Amino acid sequence: MDFSAVNWLAVIAAAIVAWLFGAAWYMGLSKPWLKAAKLDPATMKKSPLPFVISFIAELVMAYIMALVVGAMTGGEPTLLAGLV
Repeated sequence: MDFSAVNWLAVIAAAIVAWLFGAAWYMGLSKPWLKAAKLDPATMKKSPLPFVISFIAELVMAYIMALVVGAMTGGEPTLLAGLV
């Protein structure tokens, strides 16, 4: 497996887009979830750690997907190969 063939710009862009999509999704559903869980947002501790951990997880996911697509396509990932 050729680790040097990874397109790092694509990996970082994919991680950022996935993280932003997840943030928008969960921000839209946070109030109903807090109400259903009977939690008060005023008493909850604010920490950036969940955001950092989720971004690192998205980065790892994007990197692994780049490796898998590269291995499946013989090192020449194209749009058509990504659809197959």
